[in-house]
Amino acid sequence: MTQTEIANFLSIDQPEVCRWENNCREPTVKHIKILSECWGVSVDMILCRDILHYNDLAKIRYNHRKLIRCLLELSPDQVERIKDYIKVIKKEIS
Repeated sequence: MTQTEIANFLSIDQPEVCRWENNCREPTVKHIKILSECWGVSVDMILCRDILHYNDLAKIRYNHRKLIRCLLELSPDQVERIKDYIKVIKKEIS
């Protein structure tokens, strides 16, 4: 959407949207909520609060795939040793 389209949608002036983009002013909570619903995203996404969350999820997925690949390469004996180690840890934290 262009600044003009956003302004028209929110019934405000286009220069106001420009001020938001240039960090000269912040939109009201009302306008953020309307845009959130219009675009189908969370308010956090509009405020860029989810960016770290998404980056963290990407790292978790990468590490998860890496871990699975390593686990698939283990021998049956190594798997049993890991299971035993997990049992010990569970007892310690219980």
